[in-house]
Amino acid sequence: MSIPCSPERSRALVEAELTKTADNGEIVCEMHTKMRQIGKNHKPDRIYFSPRVPDGIRLDGKKLEGAIYIYKITEHSGGKK
Repeated sequence: MSIPCSPERSRALVEAELTKTADNGEIVCEMHTKMRQIGKNHKPDRIYFSPRVPDGIRLDGKKLEGAIYIYKITEHSGGKK
């Protein structure tokens, strides 16, 4: 199965909103895909994730290396001003 995904273009947004601090490093969750739009007035949500957690990273003591880490499901990050 293939899902169209793309990285976030704004490096500042990646640093400010899409980087998760782990026990011993960071997980960058800039990759995203859009969910299907429901209704005319609701923008489609996006799923922000890391396709592969770097080696050696732990979160709450749990080893996550190599895992897909879903960070958040929300509107487009950085969209609210």
